[in-house]
Amino acid sequence: MTQLSPTQQAQTSQDAHPDLPFEDRLYVIKTVSALPLRQFEQLITVLNPPADVMPPKAASRSQRSKALLDWVEGPMGPGLALIDEELQALVPGATAPKAIVFANDTADLAGIKLAAIMRQVKQKTEDDSLTLAFYTTGHIKLVLNGSPEGLEKLQALFDSGELLNASGGSAVELVCSIASDTLDARKARLIQALTLEVQHVKSTHTTALAIVSALNRVQDCNRIRNVLKIFDQAGTQALKIDQAHNRVSARTLARTLNRARDRVLERAHNLNLDIDHNHISDVIDALDQDRFGDALDALDRALDREQALTRRIVNAVDIARDLDIARNLALNLTRVFSRSSILSLVGINLRGANLNGLNLVGIDLTGTDLTDAMVKDTVFGNNSGLAEADKAALQQRGAIFRGPPGSLQSPRR
Repeated sequence: MTQLSPTQQAQTSQDAHPDLPFEDRLYVIKTVSALPLRQFEQLITVLNPPADVMPPKAASRSQRSKALLDWVEGPMGPGLALIDEELQALVPGATAPKAIVFANDTADLAGIKLAAIMRQVKQKTEDDSLTLAFYTTGHIKLVLNGSPEGLEKLQALFDSGELLNASGGSAVELVCSIASDTLDARKARLIQALTLEVQHVKSTHTTALAIVSALNRVQDCNRIRNVLKIFDQAGTQALKIDQAHNRVSARTLARTLNRARDRVLERAHNLNLDIDHNHISDVIDALDQDRFGDALDALDRALDREQALTRRIVNAVDIARDLDIARNLALNLTRVFSRSSILSLVGINLRGANLNGLNLVGIDLTGTDLTDAMVKDTVFGNNSGLAEADKAALQQRGAIFRGPPGSLQSPRR
C-alpha cells in the first residue's frame, strides 16, 4: 500500500486532528521539513516518538522528517498543534513577529523601497537581526522576524513617536505584535526556517570547498608541520559539517584525514625526524660561533632536506591514497551542499515572501504562490510546477535560473 506524504496526510487526516486549519497545517509541515538540524533534533527530543518510529540519524533528512510527521499525524501521534507550539520557541528569530502597518493603503510598495525601510529599521533599533519575512499589498503590512530585544525596541520607537515615517515618505500607522498561533506567524516561521537552513547549507558548501582547497595545497608543502596543520584544520572542518548535518561522508572524511595525519607522524618519527627542530644542529653550531654565513648555508641545506623528506612522506602510497580518498569525499560534499536540502513547497502561499539570495534548486513548487515574492539573486532550477511564463516573471524580478550542471542564467534586464 502506498504511504501518504505529509502533505497528503494534512489533507486526509482532518478528522483525526482537526486542531489547525488546512493552510496553517501546511505551513507547520513545511517548517518542520525546513528546520536546521539542531532545531530538528530538539523537536524530536521534545516530542519523544517511539524508538521504532524514527530512522537512524545517518538516514537522510527527508526520511526522518517524513517519519516524524507520519507519526505525529497518525492515530498514536500528538497532532500538529503540539508541533506548532514547539516551533514557536524552536525557530530562532521568529518567536514573536512584529508587523509594521502603513497608513496609505493604495501606495505602490515598489516605490516605498523595502530595502531602504529595512535599513532604517536596523539603524534605529541598532539590531541587524531584524529581517523582513513577507509583506502584503493593499493595506500595506510588513512582517518582521528578529531578536525579541530588537522587535521590542521597534515597538518602543513607534510608541514614543520616533517611527512615524519610513523611507519614501509613507506614514507608519501601527507597529504591533502578531499572535504566535496565527497564519501570519506560521508563515513568518516557515520563511525564517527556510532562510536559516539555506544559509546554513551555503556556509557548509563554503567549508567543503575550503577542505578541497586545503588538500590541494598539501603537495606544495615543504615542511611536515605544515602538512599536519592542514590535516588538523581540514579534519576539524569535516567534523563541523558532520555535527551540523549528520553526514556520514563528513565523518568518513575526518577519519581519513586523521589516519593520514597519523601515518605522516609515524613515518616522520621512523625517519628520526624532529618536526620542530629538523636538521638545525649545524645552524645552531654556526650561530654559536658567530659564523653567520655558514649558519645561512646550513639553514638552506636543512630546509632542502626537510622539503625532500616531506615530498617522500606525502607521496608514500598509503598517504597518497588517503589524500585522494579525502579529496574525493570533500568534492562530493561540495556537490551535495551546492543544492538545497529542503523538501517540497507544494501548495504553499509565499506571496510577498522574502526569498532573496536563497537556493531553491530542485524544490517542487507545484501550486506555490510566488506572487510579489522577493527573489533577487534567488537561484531556481529543475523546479516542478514552474511554467515558462513563471520563470520569465521571476527573472524579471532578479531571480537566477540554473540550467544544465554548472550553468547559470542571469536575470533579464
